[in-house]
Amino acid sequence: MASEIKVDTISEKTSANGVAIDSVTLKDGGATLTAPLILADGSASAPTITNTGDTNCGLLFSAADTMAFSAGGTSQFTMADGVIAPVTDNDVDLGTSSLEFKDGYFDGTLYCDTLNLAGTNHTSISSPITALNNATANELVTVGATTTELEAESLLTFDAASDPPLLYCEGIVELRHSGDASRMLRFDANRGTGGDSLGSVEWQWNNTTVAKIEAIAGADTTNKDDSSVYIHTRTSGSALTNSVRFQHNQTNCFSNNDSFATTYLMDINGTGTIMRLNRADDGAMVVFQSAGSTEGNVSISGSTCTYTTFTGAHWSQLSDNSKPTILQGTVMETINEMCDWYVVEFLNKEGKTVKEQHLLQAGQSAGDVINHTYEDETVEATIVKEENNNLAKVKISDSEDSKAVYGVFQTWDEDNDMNVVGLGTFVIRVHSGETVAIGDLLSSKGDGTAKVQADDIMRARTIAKVTSTIKQTTYADDSYTVPCTLHCG
Repeated sequence: MASEIKVDTISEKTSANGVAIDSVTLKDGGATLTAPLILADGSASAPTITNTGDTNCGLLFSAADTMAFSAGGTSQFTMADGVIAPVTDNDVDLGTSSLEFKDGYFDGTLYCDTLNLAGTNHTSISSPITALNNATANELVTVGATTTELEAESLLTFDAASDPPLLYCEGIVELRHSGDASRMLRFDANRGTGGDSLGSVEWQWNNTTVAKIEAIAGADTTNKDDSSVYIHTRTSGSALTNSVRFQHNQTNCFSNNDSFATTYLMDINGTGTIMRLNRADDGAMVVFQSAGSTEGNVSISGSTCTYTTFTGAHWSQLSDNSKPTILQGTVMETINEMCDWYVVEFLNKEGKTVKEQHLLQAGQSAGDVINHTYEDETVEATIVKEENNNLAKVKISDSEDSKAVYGVFQTWDEDNDMNVVGLGTFVIRVHSGETVAIGDLLSSKGDGTAKVQADDIMRARTIAKVTSTIKQTTYADDSYTVPCTLHCG
């Protein structure tokens, strides 16, 4: 069946092969072009290539070697040699919030004003990135099994605590510098209360925390410049327990019952054998020094343990618990009263009972509840009297040849307790009218001094034996001290 083609006033009947007009062959079902189709440039409102019913949307030729796409009568983007560009700056989106492209491949530089990663906008890569994956918030980076390193040239920052943790590693975390420089792992927390944790390092065994090192804020919450370090360990079947403390006041504490003192440079508190010292050969086990000079030691030789130099003393008190000046070497004798010592008992933050020495103040008695300072905090504490079944109070000897002699005065301590030396080597205060010889036995004169005993027999009244007549100290009353061995027991 033939078709009829009419072009203006020309009418032509076509066969099955169509009809050719210049380079265009027209036939049923379409047209074939054997040369370029040359069209007008068009405009944004009337593009060259468009469709019926929507003539302001299509393609046009906006400039030499440039094709543009128009929608709604407005040019959207152009395509030229080496570039696809929007017609208006910051106007055209690539994808939508619901229709996203899959993967993007760029071999060059990607420029953008704002980068949104998993819902968070970033205007600068120098700012901390808090999320960098396509699913989980607050997870910085997930390192795959084939990745060996996560590197940060400046700061690798995490925001807040989370569970699971922000950084998870099944291998080794290493801080390394290829040059001559140190590395640092820093924890910084602006805590508001003394005793709060500033950060910790924990060790787990199959998801159970078995050890921890923790920094604890000190009491100065204004300057915020003091802290302690606690070490926690765990016994099978028990809770994590604080066993070592390096306190902010430079005291060091060790305990197996969660009881610590903050007064001493070294404090060991616990149950069972406190310390074991083992030396593989003979010699000094412990050396005692003062200002760098050795004053004594504890040594072993075979099965013999030797204390050098040995001076044995007892704690004691005066009847009124006063602390007057007493000359060293003064003869002391016991009275029929027992020494009184007190402690305060209270609960620490972990709910465990703590005891600390307490000097009883005027008006206080056992059972009173008082305010007590512990680890720079004020706690309520109860005064408790300690048990004492062997240490008697003393007075300056006022009886001649007294059998109640206890020893000689050495020194006071900070708790109004005195040391009374009763055994070993020391000095003794001798009456001004007495002349002693090496080997003389001494007994009490009755005024705090000693005299030469009438015989050379060791008796109940014997205090000491003179080892040198060289006077060590001469006092205002002309009494003097000489070296001796004390035998009061």
